[in-house]
Amino acid sequence: MRNNLIVVYGNDKMKAEDISLRLWQASTGKTFVLIPDNQVIRFVADTVYGSVQKPVQLNVADTRVQNIPVYTGWNWISFYVKPDNINSSFITTGGFSSTDLIKVYRGAYRDTLVGPIASIEPEASVYTQNKWSNDIALNNNNIYMLRVSRDMVVEVRGLAADKVPELTFRHGWNNLPCLFEANTPLDAAMADYFNAAKNGDIITGYYQFAVFDNKQWVGSLETLIPGEGYMLYRQDAKDVTVHFYPAPASAPRRDRMESGTPLVNGRSYSTVMPIVAALED
Repeated sequence: MRNNLIVVYGNDKMKAEDISLRLWQASTGKTFVLIPDNQVIRFVADTVYGSVQKPVQLNVADTRVQNIPVYTGWNWISFYVKPDNINSSFITTGGFSSTDLIKVYRGAYRDTLVGPIASIEPEASVYTQNKWSNDIALNNNNIYMLRVSRDMVVEVRGLAADKVPELTFRHGWNNLPCLFEANTPLDAAMADYFNAAKNGDIITGYYQFAVFDNKQWVGSLETLIPGEGYMLYRQDAKDVTVHFYPAPASAPRRDRMESGTPLVNGRSYSTVMPIVAALED
């Protein structure tokens, strides 16, 4: 067991605030929640938690973390983790603003490519008084429309998804979340849908889209990206269940994390708090 020396940056606003710790696994790009053994760590400037002889014992929790970059304005997002309600699973450094809004449609959007939306009203929640007004139950079967007032990274907490997740698509527009933990080429991502696809089927993201034509996807959308949301328009009237087999990861998504780049700009804070910790095997 090897000791880890951790520096926590803070200021007066963080006094006595609970500190949460994360483990980023470089080989896979996965992020895990760490839980200290039998104690709560709170920020107190110039206080040291643990020692070389008796470090703070850290345990890996069942909870996984997915970091999703979002940008000012509307974003289509989805999850590969299985989150809970929005107020307990949805976190961002610096906090959301009172104008921020999230919407989710359940099921298909409309039965035809043009014309009025079918009688499906979206669930919506507005961020107000430091929480979301409607504590929407989040899941990894839907996509979500999130409007934010500034660029940020949203941390979504949840359990690990099924090893081979599946979705059922019906005629018309369907939610298509990205259930992969790494960037995945569209052909590989939709491999199990290939035999069910028809000419004219469409997959669209917020900026790019592709059309199925002559046994291939053609268009500007070439890759499904973790954290982004998509929609699929299915021509066939029959429902189809599609499995999403994990593709071999050649380069795990780093969620804006570059090797050697600090995750926190320590110069934004006036004080520090060291932690000496050991990760349980």
